[in-house]
Amino acid sequence: MHRVLILLLASLMLVIPTAAQPATPPTVVTITAPDGQTLVADYHAPPEANAPAVLLLHQLYTTRRSWDAMAANLQSAGYAVLVPDLRGYGASRGVLDWQAAQDDTLLWLDWLRSQPEVRGDRIAVIGSSMGAN
Repeated sequence: MHRVLILLLASLMLVIPTAAQPATPPTVVTITAPDGQTLVADYHAPPEANAPAVLLLHQLYTTRRSWDAMAANLQSAGYAVLVPDLRGYGASRGVLDWQAAQDDTLLWLDWLRSQPEVRGDRIAVIGSSMGAN
């Protein structure tokens, strides 16, 4: 009986997905919004130049940390990945402001397009909950 249980547990370990480790650790980047608010993000540089990119936007009451596993998997698959703390969350201080959050997203997209290793015409945005609005 114990052998069956050990074999079952070992088999489960093979099929349960694990988070990929980032190819390189993310770099913390900051930008300043027009109202003077400092916004903070993690940038996961792609393994090669001329890469597509993804902007990941977190859900309500979370931070950029909620995307760590997804960002590492995307980076390992060849993408540049930018994961900001939305205004009022995590390291991006201030008060939640929906209009400003939309403007902030455009600023982050501009920042991502300006990176020399990123193909500016190949950027996707993925959001969860409020990040998808």
